[in-house]
Amino acid sequence: KRLVEDGHEVKNFLKKKTKSKKNTEYTYFDLTKEIKYDFTTIDVLIFTAYDFKIKKDAQINDINIFKTVKLINNAKLQGVKKVFFISTLSSFEGCKSKYGMAKLEVEKKIKDTNTFIIKPGIIVGREFGGIAKTLDDFSDYYVLPLPYKKETFMYITCRNSIYKYIHSHLDNRNYNFETKILVDTQAMDLISLIKNLNRISNKKNPIFIKVYPFIFYLLLYLFQVVYPSTRIGVDNLSSLLNTKKII
Repeated sequence: KRLVEDGHEVKNFLKKKTKSKKNTEYTYFDLTKEIKYDFTTIDVLIFTAYDFKIKKDAQINDINIFKTVKLINNAKLQGVKKVFFISTLSSFEGCKSKYGMAKLEVEKKIKDTNTFIIKPGIIVGREFGGIAKTLDDFSDYYVLPLPYKKETFMYITCRNSIYKYIHSHLDNRNYNFETKILVDTQAMDLISLIKNLNRISNKKNPIFIKVYPFIFYLLLYLFQVVYPSTRIGVDNLSSLLNTKKII
């Protein structure tokens, strides 16, 4: 939206079919299907996609790694001059989550002089999406059990900060292509993170109950077995709690 407001023509690749608007063209997008995408009229690609519903290693490797890399490299071959890949602070050597490992593998395979890799914390904006929305929804409960680890390093990144970073690199040729860690807060634990999200959305904090992580993960795993399509799962939470500390 901000890119359109600043006069750029935007082509949105979405899984949900949507009608095009002025200066915004919508194209159906689904990495699980063999679709040939036309990037010949596109100068810059901002890639944010990751399918959290996929849980099996083979599918993660195929869709969230191989087909992601294939699409990005295909875009470069068709003439896309710059790629902004939205990764995560959970991707680092030795990370424990499948999400972090998949993102890290993509980073390695697409890294070149045409690619900016952005590693944000929990992304927030005028409206919450992704994991921020899930955590915000959890705050609607009166009592909220949470896994507690003494050393957790979570950060918030404003969506506007990502936009400013991308916008400053769109037309400027003097910047070196890089991996950019982008956060707007100091490190915090999960309870502090949720309190900050509640402050932003003007919500009252629930009563937090600290639970030993192993027990919480076990309960969450059982919940995930019963409701396999749930967005939050053991791997998502593991990724959230095992973010590397930024020095």
